[in-house]
This record gives sequence, structure tokens and C-alpha cells, in this order.
Amino acid sequence: MKNRDYAHIKQSLLLEMHGNIKVVMSELKIMNGQVKEIKREQIDHERDAVGYRRKIDKLWTIMHTVCWIIFILTGSGILWRFYG
Repeated sequence: MKNRDYAHIKQSLLLEMHGNIKVVMSELKIMNGQVKEIKREQIDHERDAVGYRRKIDKLWTIMHTVCWIIFILTGSGILWRFYG
């Protein structure tokens, strides 16, 4: 009789452990999905940041070029000949 009780207890403990392992595995899968989502968001953010940097670089280059053109035209006196 005692052997049957021990076998029953052992089987119920094994089933409980198996259930706990399934729960832990499903929680790990959920966490893995969240990590993948965070990585995806980070990659999207980095792409956006690179795009903004390129736009700012182009804008800065245009502004710098215009300033130098004005500086050269006013410094050389060409602008003063036409508008002076």
C-alpha cells in the first residue's frame, strides 16, 4: 500500500514539475518575443536617426556653400560692381 502511495505522489510531483516547466518555457518565449520587438524598435530608431543626420548634413552643406558664395562675391568686389 505504501509503495502505491509513494508511486502516486512521485507521479503527481513529476506532473506538477512538468506543468511548471511548461509555464516557465512559455514565459521565456514571451520574453524572447518582447526582446525581439525591442531590438526591432531600436533598429528602426537607428535608421531614423541616420536619415535625420543625412538631412541635416545636406542642409548644413547647402548653407555653408551659400555663405561661401556670398563671401567670395562680396570679397572679390563682383557683387559691388553690379549693385553698387
